[in-house]
Amino acid sequence: MTIAEKISRKFHDDGQIWVVEGQRFQDACEEADAHIEQSANNRYRYVFPDGSVLVESDGGWDYEGDRPFSWRG
Repeated sequence: MTIAEKISRKFHDDGQIWVVEGQRFQDACEEADAHIEQSANNRYRYVFPDGSVLVESDGGWDYEGDRPFSWRG
C-alpha cells in the first residue's frame, strides 16, 4: 500500500473529508514527508517519498490522474 493510499484510507477514501480524529488532511500529508507543489491556479500536489501523489483542488482531494495536478476521479 502506498503512502497516498494510507492517507486516503485514513480520511475514509472521501475527498470531501478534511479532518479525522483532530488531524487535518494537509497535516497528515506533511507528516508523511510529502513534497508540496502549488500550481498557478492554487492546486496542490502532495508527492510522497514512495512516488505516490495526492492532489488538492476545487474544494476536494484525490489521487493524481494522468497529468500533474489532475484528479484520477
